Amino acid sequence: MLQENNNPTLSDYVQILKYSKRTIILFTVLFSCIIGVYAFIAPQTFTSATTLMPPEQRGTSGLSSILQNAIPALPLNFGGSSGTNLTTSDILTSNAIAECIYNDNKLSESVYFQGKVKGEIIGIIRSSILVENKRSGVTAINVSLPTKYIASETELGEVKKLVAIIANGVPTALDKIMREKSSSTAKKTRQFIERVITVQKKNLDSVQSTLQTFQEKNKIVGIDAQTQAMVTNSVGLGTELAKMELQLALALQEYNSSAPIVKTLQNQISTISEQMQRVQSGGMVTFDKTTIAIDSIPSLTKQYINLIRDQKILEQINMYLQTQRLQELIQEEKDIPSVQVLDKAFEPLERTSPKRSVMIILGAIVSLLCTSGCVFFYSIVIQKNNHP
Repeated sequence: MLQENNNPTLSDYVQILKYSKRTIILFTVLFSCIIGVYAFIAPQTFTSATTLMPPEQRGTSGLSSILQNAIPALPLNFGGSSGTNLTTSDILTSNAIAECIYNDNKLSESVYFQGKVKGEIIGIIRSSILVENKRSGVTAINVSLPTKYIASETELGEVKKLVAIIANGVPTALDKIMREKSSSTAKKTRQFIERVITVQKKNLDSVQSTLQTFQEKNKIVGIDAQTQAMVTNSVGLGTELAKMELQLALALQEYNSSAPIVKTLQNQISTISEQMQRVQSGGMVTFDKTTIAIDSIPSLTKQYINLIRDQKILEQINMYLQTQRLQELIQEEKDIPSVQVLDKAFEPLERTSPKRSVMIILGAIVSLLCTSGCVFFYSIVIQKNNHP
Protein backbone atom coordinates (compact mmCIF):
# COMPACT_ATOMS: atom_id res chain seq x y z
CA MET A 1 0.00 0.00 0.00
CA LEU A 2 2.94 2.29 0.72
CA GLN A 3 5.80 2.72 -1.68
CA GLU A 4 9.02 1.31 -0.28
CA ASN A 5 11.64 3.69 1.25
CA ASN A 6 9.32 6.64 0.72
CA ASN A 7 7.83 8.84 3.47
CA PRO A 8 3.97 8.79 3.61
CA THR A 9 2.27 11.56 1.69
CA LEU A 10 -1.24 12.93 1.85
CA SER A 11 -2.34 10.63 -0.94
CA ASP A 12 -1.00 7.70 1.11
CA TYR A 13 -3.22 8.71 4.04
CA VAL A 14 -6.21 8.99 1.74
CA GLN A 15 -5.48 5.54 0.32
CA ILE A 16 -5.24 4.13 3.84
CA LEU A 17 -8.62 5.65 4.75
CA LYS A 18 -10.23 4.26 1.59
CA TYR A 19 -8.71 0.86 2.15
CA SER A 20 -9.66 0.71 5.85
CA LYS A 21 -12.97 2.57 5.79
CA ARG A 22 -14.97 -0.53 6.63
CA THR A 23 -12.80 -1.24 9.65
CA ILE A 24 -12.97 2.40 10.80
CA ILE A 25 -16.74 2.54 10.40
CA LEU A 26 -17.21 -0.82 12.12
CA PHE A 27 -15.19 0.09 15.20
CA THR A 28 -16.66 3.61 15.34
CA VAL A 29 -20.19 2.23 15.30
CA LEU A 30 -19.25 -0.46 17.81
CA PHE A 31 -17.74 1.94 20.33
CA SER A 32 -20.58 4.42 19.78
CA CYS A 33 -23.10 1.71 20.54
CA ILE A 34 -21.22 0.73 23.68
CA ILE A 35 -21.19 4.34 24.84
CA GLY A 36 -24.84 4.71 23.92
CA VAL A 37 -25.78 1.61 25.89
CA TYR A 38 -23.80 2.90 28.89
CA ALA A 39 -25.53 6.27 28.61
CA PHE A 40 -28.90 4.55 28.93
CA ILE A 41 -27.97 2.29 31.86
CA ALA A 42 -25.71 4.75 33.71
CA PRO A 43 -26.92 6.36 36.98
CA GLN A 44 -29.07 9.42 36.33
CA THR A 45 -28.60 12.56 38.43
CA PHE A 46 -31.49 14.87 39.27
CA THR A 47 -31.13 18.37 40.72
CA SER A 48 -33.57 20.64 42.54
CA ALA A 49 -32.77 24.21 43.58
CA THR A 50 -34.02 26.79 46.05
CA THR A 51 -32.96 30.38 46.69
CA LEU A 52 -32.75 32.28 49.97
CA MET A 53 -33.12 35.99 50.51
CA PRO A 54 -30.13 37.87 51.99
CA PRO A 55 -30.16 37.70 55.80
CA GLU A 56 -31.43 40.81 57.57
CA GLN A 57 -28.77 43.03 59.08
CA ARG A 58 -29.74 43.79 62.69
CA GLY A 59 -27.93 46.24 64.82
CA THR A 60 -26.66 45.31 68.24
CA SER A 61 -29.51 45.28 70.69
CA GLY A 62 -30.27 44.36 74.24
CA LEU A 63 -28.08 44.73 77.28
CA SER A 64 -24.99 45.16 75.11
CA SER A 65 -26.46 48.26 73.46
CA ILE A 66 -27.16 49.78 76.87
CA LEU A 67 -23.61 49.13 78.03
CA GLN A 68 -22.11 50.20 74.74
CA ASN A 69 -24.02 53.49 74.87
CA ALA A 70 -22.48 54.10 78.26
CA ILE A 71 -19.05 52.63 77.39
CA PRO A 72 -18.63 52.58 73.58
CA ALA A 73 -15.32 50.74 73.77
CA LEU A 74 -16.89 47.59 75.18
CA PRO A 75 -17.09 44.85 72.47
CA LEU A 76 -20.20 43.21 73.94
CA ASN A 77 -23.06 41.43 72.27
CA PHE A 78 -25.67 39.81 74.54
CA GLY A 79 -28.21 38.11 72.33
CA GLY A 80 -28.11 40.73 69.59
CA SER A 81 -27.48 39.63 66.01
CA SER A 82 -24.41 40.66 64.25
CA GLY A 83 -23.98 41.26 60.59
CA THR A 84 -22.46 37.82 60.03
CA ASN A 85 -23.83 35.98 57.00
CA LEU A 86 -25.49 32.87 58.45
CA THR A 87 -26.03 31.20 55.07
CA THR A 88 -22.43 30.22 54.32
CA SER A 89 -21.78 26.82 52.82
CA ASP A 90 -20.14 25.58 56.04
CA ILE A 91 -23.41 26.02 57.92
CA LEU A 92 -25.78 24.86 55.21
CA THR A 93 -23.73 21.70 54.60
CA SER A 94 -23.18 20.93 58.28
CA ASN A 95 -24.16 17.73 60.05
CA ALA A 96 -26.69 19.70 62.12
CA ILE A 97 -28.61 20.77 59.00
CA ALA A 98 -28.42 17.29 57.46
CA GLU A 99 -29.57 15.60 60.67
CA CYS A 100 -32.46 18.05 61.05
CA ILE A 101 -33.58 17.28 57.46
CA TYR A 102 -33.22 13.56 58.17
CA ASN A 103 -35.34 13.73 61.34
CA ASP A 104 -38.01 16.16 60.13
CA ASN A 105 -38.72 14.28 56.88
CA LYS A 106 -38.26 10.72 58.23
CA LEU A 107 -35.81 9.89 55.44
CA SER A 108 -34.93 6.59 57.09
CA GLU A 109 -38.23 5.29 55.66
CA SER A 110 -37.32 6.28 52.11
CA VAL A 111 -36.78 3.46 49.61
CA TYR A 112 -33.71 5.28 48.28
CA PHE A 113 -31.92 4.93 51.63
CA GLN A 114 -32.90 1.33 52.39
CA GLY A 115 -30.07 -0.67 53.93
CA LYS A 116 -28.17 2.46 55.07
CA VAL A 117 -27.55 3.56 58.64
CA LYS A 118 -28.29 7.06 59.93
CA GLY A 119 -24.70 8.32 59.71
CA GLU A 120 -24.39 7.16 56.11
CA ILE A 121 -27.67 8.82 55.14
CA ILE A 122 -26.61 12.10 56.78
CA GLY A 123 -23.34 11.95 54.85
CA ILE A 124 -25.23 11.46 51.57
CA ILE A 125 -27.49 14.42 52.38
CA ARG A 126 -24.48 16.63 53.17
CA SER A 127 -22.66 15.70 49.96
CA SER A 128 -25.80 16.33 47.91
CA ILE A 129 -26.04 20.00 48.96
CA LEU A 130 -24.17 22.60 46.93
CA VAL A 131 -24.29 26.22 48.15
CA GLU A 132 -23.46 29.33 46.13
CA ASN A 133 -23.41 32.75 47.81
CA LYS A 134 -23.96 35.22 45.00
CA ARG A 135 -22.63 38.77 44.92
CA SER A 136 -26.16 40.14 45.18
CA GLY A 137 -26.47 38.53 48.62
CA VAL A 138 -28.86 35.82 47.45
CA THR A 139 -27.92 32.26 48.41
CA ALA A 140 -28.56 29.51 45.85
CA ILE A 141 -28.92 25.94 47.12
CA ASN A 142 -28.70 23.03 44.66
CA VAL A 143 -29.40 19.46 45.73
CA SER A 144 -28.33 16.58 43.46
CA LEU A 145 -28.80 12.83 43.91
CA PRO A 146 -27.89 9.97 41.53
CA THR A 147 -29.93 6.85 40.83
CA LYS A 148 -28.60 3.33 40.55
CA TYR A 149 -27.65 1.65 37.25
CA ILE A 150 -30.68 0.80 35.12
CA ALA A 151 -33.03 2.78 37.37
CA SER A 152 -36.70 1.94 37.33
CA GLU A 153 -39.47 4.52 37.05
CA THR A 154 -40.19 4.07 40.75
CA GLU A 155 -36.61 4.88 41.67
CA LEU A 156 -36.58 7.86 39.30
CA GLY A 157 -39.71 9.22 40.95
CA GLU A 158 -38.26 8.66 44.43
CA VAL A 159 -35.05 10.52 43.59
CA LYS A 160 -37.00 13.45 42.08
CA LYS A 161 -39.08 13.67 45.25
CA LEU A 162 -36.04 13.41 47.52
CA VAL A 163 -34.04 16.23 45.91
CA ALA A 164 -37.04 18.56 46.27
CA ILE A 165 -37.56 17.50 49.91
CA ILE A 166 -33.91 18.05 50.81
CA ALA A 167 -33.73 21.37 48.96
CA ASN A 168 -36.81 22.70 50.76
CA GLY A 169 -35.61 21.15 54.01
CA VAL A 170 -32.36 23.15 54.07
CA PRO A 171 -33.95 26.58 54.79
CA THR A 172 -36.47 24.97 57.14
CA ALA A 173 -33.68 23.29 59.11
CA LEU A 174 -31.58 26.47 59.12
CA ASP A 175 -34.53 28.50 60.42
CA LYS A 176 -35.26 25.92 63.13
CA ILE A 177 -31.66 25.85 64.33
CA MET A 178 -31.39 29.66 64.30
CA ARG A 179 -34.61 30.06 66.28
CA GLU A 180 -33.51 27.46 68.82
CA LYS A 181 -30.17 29.24 69.16
CA SER A 182 -31.85 32.65 69.44
CA SER A 183 -34.34 31.38 72.03
CA SER A 184 -31.59 29.70 74.04
CA THR A 185 -29.44 32.83 73.95
CA ALA A 186 -32.39 35.03 74.91
CA LYS A 187 -33.25 32.71 77.82
CA LYS A 188 -29.69 32.77 79.16
CA THR A 189 -29.56 36.56 78.75
CA ARG A 190 -32.91 36.97 80.52
CA GLN A 191 -31.76 34.80 83.41
CA PHE A 192 -28.55 36.80 83.68
CA ILE A 193 -30.49 40.08 83.65
CA GLU A 194 -32.85 38.80 86.35
CA ARG A 195 -29.86 38.01 88.58
CA VAL A 196 -28.47 41.50 87.97
CA ILE A 197 -31.89 43.04 88.71
CA THR A 198 -32.00 41.21 92.06
CA VAL A 199 -28.60 42.62 93.02
CA GLN A 200 -29.49 46.12 91.81
CA LYS A 201 -32.74 46.10 93.76
CA LYS A 202 -30.84 45.29 96.94
CA ASN A 203 -28.41 48.12 96.20
CA LEU A 204 -31.30 50.49 95.52
CA ASP A 205 -33.06 49.51 98.76
CA SER A 206 -29.82 50.06 100.65
CA VAL A 207 -29.30 53.53 99.16
CA GLN A 208 -32.92 54.47 99.85
CA SER A 209 -32.61 53.35 103.48
CA THR A 210 -29.37 55.31 103.86
CA LEU A 211 -31.03 58.39 102.34
CA GLN A 212 -34.04 58.08 104.65
CA THR A 213 -31.83 57.77 107.72
CA PHE A 214 -29.75 60.73 106.57
CA GLN A 215 -32.86 62.90 106.08
CA GLU A 216 -34.33 61.98 109.46
CA LYS A 217 -31.08 62.57 111.29
CA ASN A 218 -30.34 65.93 109.66
CA LYS A 219 -33.96 67.16 109.38
CA ILE A 220 -33.77 67.30 105.57
CA VAL A 221 -36.94 67.34 103.51
CA GLY A 222 -35.80 69.24 100.48
CA ILE A 223 -32.42 70.78 101.00
CA ASP A 224 -32.78 73.35 98.24
CA ALA A 225 -36.13 74.64 99.52
CA GLN A 226 -34.93 74.56 103.11
CA THR A 227 -31.76 76.48 102.27
CA GLN A 228 -33.76 79.04 100.32
CA ALA A 229 -36.14 79.54 103.28
CA MET A 230 -33.24 79.94 105.71
CA VAL A 231 -31.53 82.50 103.48
CA THR A 232 -34.78 84.42 103.16
CA ASN A 233 -35.29 84.43 106.96
CA SER A 234 -31.69 85.46 107.57
CA VAL A 235 -31.93 88.31 105.09
CA GLY A 236 -35.22 89.50 106.63
CA LEU A 237 -33.87 89.38 110.19
CA GLY A 238 -30.61 91.00 109.15
CA THR A 239 -32.45 93.83 107.48
CA GLU A 240 -34.71 94.32 110.53
CA LEU A 241 -31.69 94.25 112.87
CA ALA A 242 -29.91 96.87 110.81
CA LYS A 243 -32.98 99.14 110.98
CA MET A 244 -33.27 98.70 114.76
CA GLU A 245 -29.57 99.49 115.27
CA LEU A 246 -29.93 102.62 113.13
CA GLN A 247 -32.96 103.76 115.11
CA LEU A 248 -31.06 103.10 118.37
CA ALA A 249 -28.15 105.22 117.20
CA LEU A 250 -30.51 108.07 116.33
CA ALA A 251 -32.33 107.76 119.67
CA LEU A 252 -29.06 107.91 121.64
CA GLN A 253 -28.32 111.25 120.00
CA GLU A 254 -31.57 112.72 121.34
CA TYR A 255 -32.10 110.76 124.58
CA ASN A 256 -29.91 109.39 127.27
CA SER A 257 -29.27 105.69 127.69
CA SER A 258 -31.89 105.27 130.40
CA ALA A 259 -34.75 106.68 128.30
CA PRO A 260 -37.70 104.27 127.70
CA ILE A 261 -37.44 104.49 123.91
CA VAL A 262 -33.78 103.52 124.08
CA LYS A 263 -34.60 100.58 126.36
CA THR A 264 -37.35 99.46 123.94
CA LEU A 265 -35.04 99.58 120.94
CA GLN A 266 -32.33 97.69 122.83
CA ASN A 267 -34.84 94.97 123.78
CA GLN A 268 -35.99 94.66 120.17
CA ILE A 269 -32.39 94.43 118.97
CA SER A 270 -31.69 91.75 121.55
CA THR A 271 -34.73 89.74 120.43
CA ILE A 272 -33.82 89.96 116.74
CA SER A 273 -30.24 88.93 117.52
CA GLU A 274 -31.50 85.85 119.35
CA GLN A 275 -33.66 84.97 116.35
CA MET A 276 -30.66 85.42 114.08
CA GLN A 277 -28.66 83.10 116.31
CA ARG A 278 -31.40 80.46 116.16
CA VAL A 279 -31.54 80.69 112.38
CA GLN A 280 -27.78 80.24 112.19
CA SER A 281 -27.86 77.22 114.51
CA GLY A 282 -30.99 75.69 112.98
CA GLY A 283 -34.49 76.32 114.29
CA MET A 284 -36.28 79.61 114.76
CA VAL A 285 -38.43 78.02 117.49
CA THR A 286 -37.86 75.13 119.85
CA PHE A 287 -40.23 72.77 118.02
CA ASP A 288 -38.82 73.52 114.55
CA LYS A 289 -37.64 70.22 112.99
CA THR A 290 -37.05 71.34 109.39
CA THR A 291 -34.43 74.08 109.77
CA ILE A 292 -30.78 73.23 109.19
CA ALA A 293 -27.77 74.87 110.76
CA ILE A 294 -26.25 77.20 108.18
CA ASP A 295 -22.65 76.19 108.87
CA SER A 296 -23.51 72.51 108.15
CA ILE A 297 -25.29 73.20 104.83
CA PRO A 298 -22.23 72.71 102.53
CA SER A 299 -21.36 69.32 104.04
CA LEU A 300 -24.97 68.13 104.18
CA THR A 301 -25.63 69.33 100.65
CA LYS A 302 -22.68 67.32 99.34
CA GLN A 303 -23.77 64.15 101.16
CA TYR A 304 -27.40 64.63 100.13
CA ILE A 305 -26.51 65.17 96.47
CA ASN A 306 -24.29 62.06 96.44
CA LEU A 307 -27.06 59.93 97.91
CA ILE A 308 -29.65 61.31 95.46
CA ARG A 309 -27.21 60.70 92.59
CA ASP A 310 -26.65 57.07 93.62
CA GLN A 311 -30.40 56.58 93.94
CA LYS A 312 -31.12 58.04 90.49
CA ILE A 313 -28.37 55.98 88.84
CA LEU A 314 -29.68 52.75 90.38
CA GLU A 315 -33.24 53.65 89.38
CA GLN A 316 -32.15 54.23 85.77
CA ILE A 317 -30.19 50.97 85.68
CA ASN A 318 -33.16 49.10 87.10
CA MET A 319 -35.46 50.63 84.47
CA TYR A 320 -33.04 49.69 81.66
CA LEU A 321 -32.73 46.15 82.98
CA GLN A 322 -36.49 45.70 83.28
CA THR A 323 -36.92 46.93 79.70
CA GLN A 324 -34.22 44.58 78.44
CA ARG A 325 -35.68 41.69 80.43
CA LEU A 326 -39.00 42.22 78.64
CA GLN A 327 -37.27 42.35 75.24
CA GLU A 328 -35.39 39.11 75.89
CA LEU A 329 -38.60 37.47 77.13
CA ILE A 330 -40.31 38.42 73.86
CA GLN A 331 -37.31 37.16 71.87
CA GLU A 332 -37.42 33.91 73.82
CA GLU A 333 -41.11 33.30 73.11
CA LYS A 334 -41.54 34.68 69.59
CA ASP A 335 -41.86 32.27 66.67
CA ILE A 336 -41.11 34.40 63.62
CA PRO A 337 -39.19 32.80 60.70
CA SER A 338 -35.70 34.28 60.36
CA VAL A 339 -34.90 32.64 56.98
CA GLN A 340 -36.83 33.94 53.99
CA VAL A 341 -37.14 31.72 50.90
CA LEU A 342 -37.08 33.53 47.57
CA ASP A 343 -37.65 30.52 45.28
CA LYS A 344 -39.13 27.25 46.48
CA ALA A 345 -37.72 23.95 45.18
CA PHE A 346 -39.83 21.67 42.96
CA GLU A 347 -39.37 18.14 41.67
CA PRO A 348 -37.16 18.26 38.56
CA LEU A 349 -38.73 17.33 35.23
CA GLU A 350 -35.49 16.31 33.52
CA ARG A 351 -32.26 14.74 34.65
CA THR A 352 -29.11 16.80 35.05
CA SER A 353 -26.85 14.02 33.81
CA PRO A 354 -25.97 12.06 31.79
CA LYS A 355 -26.52 14.02 28.57
CA ARG A 356 -27.07 11.02 26.34
CA SER A 357 -26.96 12.74 22.97
CA VAL A 358 -23.79 14.59 23.91
CA MET A 359 -22.17 11.39 25.17
CA ILE A 360 -23.03 9.49 21.97
CA ILE A 361 -21.81 12.28 19.67
CA LEU A 362 -18.59 12.78 21.59
CA GLY A 363 -18.11 8.99 21.81
CA ALA A 364 -18.53 8.66 18.06
CA ILE A 365 -16.02 11.42 17.40
CA VAL A 366 -13.47 10.00 19.83
CA SER A 367 -14.01 6.47 18.44
CA LEU A 368 -13.52 7.70 14.89
CA LEU A 369 -10.30 9.50 15.78
CA CYS A 370 -8.92 6.61 17.82
CA THR A 371 -9.79 4.01 15.17
CA SER A 372 -8.29 6.13 12.40
CA GLY A 373 -5.14 6.63 14.48
CA CYS A 374 -4.79 2.91 15.07
CA VAL A 375 -5.25 2.21 11.35
CA PHE A 376 -2.61 4.79 10.41
CA PHE A 377 -0.24 3.40 13.04
CA TYR A 378 -0.67 -0.16 11.78
CA SER A 379 -0.46 0.73 8.09
CA ILE A 380 2.53 3.07 8.32
CA VAL A 381 4.65 1.87 11.22
CA ILE A 382 3.98 -1.88 11.28
CA GLN A 383 4.09 -2.40 7.50
CA LYS A 384 7.14 -0.21 7.21
CA ASN A 385 8.94 -2.40 9.74
CA ASN A 386 7.89 -5.51 7.77
CA HIS A 387 9.45 -4.08 4.58
CA PRO A 388 12.90 -2.77 5.48
